[in-house]
Amino acid sequence: MVIGYWQKGSEYYGSPNHLAIYTPYTLYDRNEEGDRDRHILGKVEPDFTLSLNTSLSWKNLDLYVQADGRFGGNYFSNMWKYSIAQGSLKSTLEGRDKEHGGIARVNYKGETVYDGLMLDAVFAEGEKAPMMNPDGTLGELVDVGGMTYKDAVEKLKIFPSTTSSWYTFNYGWGMPALPNSIQDNTWFALREITIGYRLPENLCKKFGANYLRLGFTARNICYLINKLTDGLNPASISSNNPLTPFDIGGVPFYRTYALNLTVRF
Repeated sequence: MVIGYWQKGSEYYGSPNHLAIYTPYTLYDRNEEGDRDRHILGKVEPDFTLSLNTSLSWKNLDLYVQADGRFGGNYFSNMWKYSIAQGSLKSTLEGRDKEHGGIARVNYKGETVYDGLMLDAVFAEGEKAPMMNPDGTLGELVDVGGMTYKDAVEKLKIFPSTTSSWYTFNYGWGMPALPNSIQDNTWFALREITIGYRLPENLCKKFGANYLRLGFTARNICYLINKLTDGLNPASISSNNPLTPFDIGGVPFYRTYALNLTVRF
């Protein structure tokens, strides 16, 4: 990811805390006519889909198992994009405090806090970023072009991006599809398990029946594979249109259980 320093000149964001705002750059090549070249971000179609089911029986017991999955293709999650801006997802814990690897900085009270986020990023050529003054304010701009963000923070002591400002300014409404908004829509689900027991004929006759079977069914048991991040549910897709693989609000993953009794007279 290529990033740059958002503010220009002596301006700064945040009160009473100063904030250094960094943002990803989208780098496009231009053709001879000056138009931006198109870039492939992903594909809608899966590489393949898979469905498996089997039935087994032994004496009076029977078992049915069903699994299905999708492999390849992409999924755009509006829910992930907006939730991460609010800090609602588990992945946003990184950098919030010392326990979660937060980078140290000094707040306006003179206290050392650990809410800086370590980014896996490289500064664009020609970029400058502010150093951090001892009192926690933004210092002079230094050349960081071509440096990794990690080296700039550790070697040049630039002002780190706070976790909250990174997600607030770069995700959410009106912001571009940043990394992880477009995800690998690969999953494989254990869809159903049904276990049944057929009562012996002598017991059936006591109830005046020819056939009695007790069954237990569990549906949507778990995802054995789910490459969507932060617990996103592939079933949250907004429609069954294969050309619109995205969610808008989403629903949580849930299981259902059922007991059934089959009687024949």
